[in-house]
Amino acid sequence: MRTGPAVLALLLASGPARTEEAPPAAALVRDPAVREASGLAVARRRTETLWSHNDSGYTPDLHAVSFDGDYLGAVRVEGAENVDWEDLAAFEHEGRPFLLIGDVGDNQARRREVSLIAAPEPGWMEDGRPEPKVRPAWTVRFRYPDGPRDAESVAVDGERGQVLILSKRDRVPRLYAVPLRPEDPDRLHTATFLGESRGLPRPAGLNLAARIAAQPTAMDFTPDGQSLVVLTYGDAFRFQWREGDRSWADPLAREPERIPLPSPALGILPQREGLAVDAEGRTVFVISEGTPAQMLRVPLPSDPDPSSEPSSGTANEPSAALRRNPLDHRGHRGYGGSQRGAVGWQIILDPAVDGHAYAQAASEQQLAHENGRTQWVRAEEWP
Repeated sequence: MRTGPAVLALLLASGPARTEEAPPAAALVRDPAVREASGLAVARRRTETLWSHNDSGYTPDLHAVSFDGDYLGAVRVEGAENVDWEDLAAFEHEGRPFLLIGDVGDNQARRREVSLIAAPEPGWMEDGRPEPKVRPAWTVRFRYPDGPRDAESVAVDGERGQVLILSKRDRVPRLYAVPLRPEDPDRLHTATFLGESRGLPRPAGLNLAARIAAQPTAMDFTPDGQSLVVLTYGDAFRFQWREGDRSWADPLAREPERIPLPSPALGILPQREGLAVDAEGRTVFVISEGTPAQMLRVPLPSDPDPSSEPSSGTANEPSAALRRNPLDHRGHRGYGGSQRGAVGWQIILDPAVDGHAYAQAASEQQLAHENGRTQWVRAEEWP
């Protein structure tokens, strides 16, 4: 998602500052090749190495960095296009390591189809650099059953042979699944809607900063496949699978375990966009857009008892990072005119879309369509 990290940090930091503990271990990726880090995955063919990629508009490259932020090199994904790459996942298929690129970004909910690109994880040359190119092994093209929507969170559920996609701009994020490797990969698939992730914080009212902070931007499974860690602009949250769960919609409907991150008010991770769990399931890596790219290593608490409830907090209560003073969006609104047939829309200050947000109909992404056009609502009607 192309945004301004400084503007986002300002919005998320609005209101009273909270008391902070010492920040987790940090690193900086200083190489300018990583300008808008939007995905993160732990390498399986080389220790203490991460893979990342840039957001939309950049070359279709994977970038290798060390756990300490040292830049190791770029790999061109031949034949691929970076329409809006938003997340990256590492997985194994038939005993071989792969990377899955989630080309699922859709800021204005216009794309008729999105895709998942699976490529073998690149190898390494004798000089310590990654092999310069790789070709996709397969691509999954799909659409959503309920219309286009923006998403930035993708994770591979290897046990069930599926890919999970979590929407971003719905008032309650929606969870979908598509096959990891369909039998007919050339066909346009329709994702399966699994349910709403009601366990994530859901700020009420017009607190714009809190609503932005609650948007999911990445997710990853722990190595045992029993926990799903979801990153938002505020904090990260771990959802635990329990006996009797039918799909990952069940864990995401329950209150998660919060993994607190430093407040953006400290200038740390101003736009947190990528997350990866290490091979031991003990550490979560979080990376932010910007140059240099900030990266944190956050300890992951011991696996919780899957039958127990979280030890503190109440269901759907926002974390301290989300409890901010409301921003008066009325002071920033303005008519933007027509946009590819969109009618009656009005923009407000929000870095989620190039410094502006659009007020969306119904549940913010449940867009009403008339004659192929998107019907927007005015800011006064924004829920």
